[in-house]
Amino acid sequence: MKIKMLKEELEDALRKLNLVKEEVEDTLQKLIVARSLIDTPEKWTSAGWGKLPRICLAHALCIANEGKIFDVVDGGLPQKLLQNLIGGRYIGAFNDTHTHEEVLELVDRGIAVLRSI
Repeated sequence: MKIKMLKEELEDALRKLNLVKEEVEDTLQKLIVARSLIDTPEKWTSAGWGKLPRICLAHALCIANEGKIFDVVDGGLPQKLLQNLIGGRYIGAFNDTHTHEEVLELVDRGIAVLRSI
């Protein structure tokens, strides 16, 4: 009986671990897509949301999230990760007050964190 319970607990833990792994991979892919959308100065704007082909980081994250606009408060894992890396600031404000290089560095830091997991 005890072995069966341990086996069930282990299986449950492995399912949860796999879900976390899937979330990490999904978030990583969304950051990679978002970065590709703003990877040159010609594709990026610091003047608000923008429209394709010139967009801001928040807009790129939205597109990478299959067009679903991230909620400012609960922006999903990609946005939450990046916001955490900049002390909780809103991504749009960071984008509009930093250089293109700094914005890409932020995304690259997020990608590096996820790849290290």
